Amino acid sequence: AQAMQRCIDSAEGGIVVGADIARFGDDLITFYKRKGFKIIDHKTYQKQSLVKTANDLMG
Repeated sequence: AQAMQRCIDSAEGGIVVGADIARFGDDLITFYKRKGFKIIDHKTYQKQSLVKTANDLMG
């Protein structure tokens, strides 16, 4: 119960990127970038090639 009441908005630490990759289906490709516990960027794509997705992730 205490964990649900905490507000953690720390932007300390390194930048971490997470990705959920889907290829040409109805699913979405989602990238999240966070620094510490704070999400600093989020992008969503749909129906694109794996090469385009890799380029978006690297850029």
